[in-house]
Amino acid sequence: MRLNWDSDFFEHAVYRIDFKEKSNLQFLKGLTYMFSENLLIGFSNFLQDTKITYTKEVSNNELVEKETLDDIVRYDFDYVDKNLLDLAIQSGAYSRFKKDANIPNSKFENLYYLWVQNSINKKIADQIFVVFNNDIISGFITVKKKGYICKIGLIAVNQNYRGLGLGKKLMQRVEHWALENECNLIEVETQLDNDIANKFYKSLRFLENKREYIYHIWKK
Repeated sequence: MRLNWDSDFFEHAVYRIDFKEKSNLQFLKGLTYMFSENLLIGFSNFLQDTKITYTKEVSNNELVEKETLDDIVRYDFDYVDKNLLDLAIQSGAYSRFKKDANIPNSKFENLYYLWVQNSINKKIADQIFVVFNNDIISGFITVKKKGYICKIGLIAVNQNYRGLGLGKKLMQRVEHWALENECNLIEVETQLDNDIANKFYKSLRFLENKREYIYHIWKK
């Protein structure tokens, strides 16, 4: 399946294959994202991401008092703040678009710029929450309601403010937002290589729900 948005953005053809059987594989000129539920023998050099999906059920009984989260506020501006963009780029450190040596870093950074911009204009997110320190955004999180699921898109805390519990408070604010918007499940994705993120979600009692292997196949 050709991916029109990706093809336009990367300025060459981009396709997606959901792996079923090796005998049926055909790769066209350009880049093919190949998704598989299992590790594929013979494709290890093309593996760019092992994506972990975590979920957590939320209920009113487990919420912290909302007043304790007063420093977590909505991002109400219509422009991409420089610190917000820097945090978004940091959040993509383990992204397959960062790891793939065939993708220029400028494209990776532009991709995350568009991710933030389209979150602000609510094309791909319903809300952005941020926390300030010394008038600078030191952490943020984006959320999107999809049925009864609240999906987290991006989350990051400035490295100078890590260890202060800001990431946990951002997640707790999202738990409130989820229930306010009739969601009873929160979903977030990360990469297997991102040890800090995996430990963080597990510490908040998120459970691994899905593991997916993503390969980038380039053909000239």
